[in-house]
Amino acid sequence: QEVEILTDHLHEFDTALVKSWIRFLASLFGVKKKLFAQDKVLKVYDTCDLVLSTSGISFIDNFGIVKLYHYSKFLQIPVLNKVPVMKFTQSIGPFSSNYNKQMAKLLLPHLKLIMARGRHSAEHLAKLGITENVVSLPDIAVTLESYQTENTDAILHQYSDKEIIGVSPNEVCYRLDDKKMYLPSLFKLFKHIIETRPNAVILLIPHTIAENDKGKNDFWLCEQIAEYLKCPERVEIINTLELMPEETKFVISSCNYFIGSRFHALIASTSSNVPTLAIGWHWKYEEMMEWLGIEGNLIQYWDLDKIDIVERFEMIKEKELPKIERVASVIDKALSTSEYIRKVLNEY
Repeated sequence: QEVEILTDHLHEFDTALVKSWIRFLASLFGVKKKLFAQDKVLKVYDTCDLVLSTSGISFIDNFGIVKLYHYSKFLQIPVLNKVPVMKFTQSIGPFSSNYNKQMAKLLLPHLKLIMARGRHSAEHLAKLGITENVVSLPDIAVTLESYQTENTDAILHQYSDKEIIGVSPNEVCYRLDDKKMYLPSLFKLFKHIIETRPNAVILLIPHTIAENDKGKNDFWLCEQIAEYLKCPERVEIINTLELMPEETKFVISSCNYFIGSRFHALIASTSSNVPTLAIGWHWKYEEMMEWLGIEGNLIQYWDLDKIDIVERFEMIKEKELPKIERVASVIDKALSTSEYIRKVLNEY
C-alpha cells in the first residue's frame, strides 16, 4: 500500500486552504473544472474517500485564536472540497469565547460525524444546536493491546517481589497550576508511599517525551520527583522512547497501583484494571472515569488544596476498580467506531 505523508512545516496547508476557498467560491459560479489540481496537498485530498480527524482535543477556548485556526484548517480543506470528515473520539468545547463559538458553528455542522469523547463534549455541542451528526463514544485508545517483550521483561524482572507504584506526571498540570500545588502534592504522596510501604517501588513512566521541547516533555518532571525522594534503590525512571505503545501499556498494566496525569496513560491503567488515582487538568478526565464508573478516583489539579491526596490514594482499593465487565463494555463501545467508518464509506 502506498502511504503519503504531508507535513505543514512550509505552511503548505495554509496555501491549500486559500486555494480551497477559491475552488469553493468558483464552484458557486458554475466553474466545474478542478482548479489547482496539481497542488501537493489538494492532490491528496482529491483522492480521499474519508478524512479522520484525530486531534484528540479541539475547539476549546484556552487554545487561543491562532491555534484554533491551525486545527480548523485541517477540517476546512476537506469540507470545502466535499470530502466527508469524521472527528475521531475527541473532547470538544466549551465555547465561551466568541471566536471559538463562531468557528464551531460555521464548521462542525458540515462534518459527516463527530465522535464526542463523553457527556461533556456532547453537551457543549448541543448548546450550539449541533446534535444530528454527534455520537458519544469512549476514547479509541482503550482498545490498545499490551505486549510483553524482552524490553518489558528487562524493566520488570527486578521487581517481581515488589509492590509497583506506576506514575505518569503531566507537564500541563504543572504549567497550569497557579496555586503551585501539583508538584508538592505529588512529593507528599510519594514520600508517604516510601515511608509506609517498605516493599513498594515507584516506577516513573513519562508518557510524553518530546526531545528539545520542555513544554511537551514529562521526563524532567520525573527527574524532579526522583531528585526530591533521594531514594534511587526504590525509584526508577523508565525511558519510554525505547518502548512501543503496546510495551508501555504492558509496563503500566503490570503495576499494582497507578498514579497518573497523562490522559492516555490513565486509559492504559484503567483499561487494564489497575487501581488508579487520576490527577487531571480538564473535564475529559471526568468523561473517562464516568465511562468506567470510577469517578471517585479523580482529583482535578485545581482541587489539590481541598482534597487530601494521600487519603484519596489510600481509599483506592480493590472495590474501587472498574468491574471487568464494565471495562469490556467500554472497549466494545469504542470498537464501534469502525462500524461508523464503514457506514460513512458505504454512503460514498
